[in-house]
Amino acid sequence: MGQSRIREITETALVGVLAFLLSFIKLKLSPSLSASLAVIPLWLFALRRGWVNGAVAGLLYGLLRVITGTASYLTLFQVLIEYPFAYLLAGVAGIWATQAQQYVASGDRKHLAMTTALATFAAAVAEYFIHFLAGWVFWASYAPEGMSGWLYSLVTNGASGIATWLIGFIAIFLILIAAPRLITANK
Repeated sequence: MGQSRIREITETALVGVLAFLLSFIKLKLSPSLSASLAVIPLWLFALRRGWVNGAVAGLLYGLLRVITGTASYLTLFQVLIEYPFAYLLAGVAGIWATQAQQYVASGDRKHLAMTTALATFAAAVAEYFIHFLAGWVFWASYAPEGMSGWLYSLVTNGASGIATWLIGFIAIFLILIAAPRLITANK
């Protein structure tokens, strides 16, 4: 195994652990609305290394949440869907890795902003769609009296997904402006 492959594997593991550590910072915007900082290193890494490595880092993060007991657990199937599988979808941002890297290298902030917004939005939609489905199927009993389970899940997961995306997108765009080497150097 070559040095570049070892570096890639090491980065993937470190990003999964960093996401796990950031998950302990709770951004509660209301009793049922929160934003996740854990996606910031996952999406940023996907823009650096592509969708496969981004997906592996997300999978690792989700598995860390499960094995450490920090996942919200109702059933085994639910926890596997909402953690390893949903966070694996952070890799979706990596579909735009080449474009983001080109815009960083050329200093094109306008196109970098648009590409970063699209990449992170696609990843957020993919992840929160899974959370929406799990919320509808597994968490519907927590809906307020008279509210359907799918609407409850759509509102709570939709609002959290939008908040997470907005915070993640802004953070990543500002990080790339301040430290463009994070997605272009030593690949």
